[in-house]
Amino acid sequence: MSAPTKIYLALVAVLALWMGVSTLVNARDSELVYTTDIGDLLGHSEKFTAMLRGRVNVRDADGEAISPPEGTLEVDVRARDASGTLGVRRIGTVQPDGVFEVLSLPYGRATVAVRVAGGETIWERDDIVVGGAGTLDPRIDPIDLGAGLVYFDVEVRGPSGAPATGGQLAWRKAGATTISDELTFDGLAPIGTDGHAKFFSTSSVVDGVCMVPGARTELFEELYSDSSIELGPGITIELIGVGELPDPDSWSLRVLLTPVRLEPAVQLNHQGFEQSDTPILAEIDSATGRALIPVARGGQYRIAWNALRDSRPRFRTIKMPLTDIIEIPGDPGLFQVKSTFPIDAFIREASKRRR
Repeated sequence: MSAPTKIYLALVAVLALWMGVSTLVNARDSELVYTTDIGDLLGHSEKFTAMLRGRVNVRDADGEAISPPEGTLEVDVRARDASGTLGVRRIGTVQPDGVFEVLSLPYGRATVAVRVAGGETIWERDDIVVGGAGTLDPRIDPIDLGAGLVYFDVEVRGPSGAPATGGQLAWRKAGATTISDELTFDGLAPIGTDGHAKFFSTSSVVDGVCMVPGARTELFEELYSDSSIELGPGITIELIGVGELPDPDSWSLRVLLTPVRLEPAVQLNHQGFEQSDTPILAEIDSATGRALIPVARGGQYRIAWNALRDSRPRFRTIKMPLTDIIEIPGDPGLFQVKSTFPIDAFIREASKRRR
């Protein structure tokens, strides 16, 4: 086969491949499908070089401008190219200064929606211009969200009366019914170090459940935008290490509690929310081999042991495999749990590190 023929056949193959990809991505005339797959974006990055920039104005009940807490508002962008046959959907976050930027879009037009994070849409417009870094459609700078959005700043105090310094507040519009043991909510707001949970809702009254380690988890009905919550005593685990433990003069011990199934179960209505059932790390008292661990909810937790040695200039950590699954009642109280330290596995791992 001659060289010109080979080149011709190669060009035909490339053209066929290009047409196949073009058909896969662009043949959406009658019903445009917005891609969200990162592989599509990376595989056709040259088509997604535009951006969208805008700003929202948020006001409190008195009409005063406020800064939206990070993560409370988001922007849902469905952008399409100039021919209307290539589309991509991307989600952006409204920053505390009210500004949002969404990148990796096709040049063209977009439908832009502002919503409570993961939840209800509170503003939407079509045919917004999408372009380069200097492009700014005046219809989204600024977006005035008006009076349909209620800003909640709920103060949460723990059993001691001091501000709760961690945990989450799950909320839903007031009056929702609970059919089963599972509680279904519209949103999830972190409780800050100042003891305040800040979020937006389209309802002026909400119900809420606070999940704060060591405090009682219960449903509070009819919370208003400036409500205050006082939590009663909750659940504390006294974890007791059983069996031989490493030399406390050389090693410090920690346990990692990973939630398996928690009660009450908390479900969220809208896609985009991910409940943060994060593992709990606690240090074992070297003198007693015990640890007091406050938790927000009962249920099942899996225990894993870690051994830490300060071998300057850097620390050495031996992570032991997951071992016991413990069951904690959902009622408030102090519950003792025993867990055997895997001394044989520890010795094997420690000896490997010395080689």
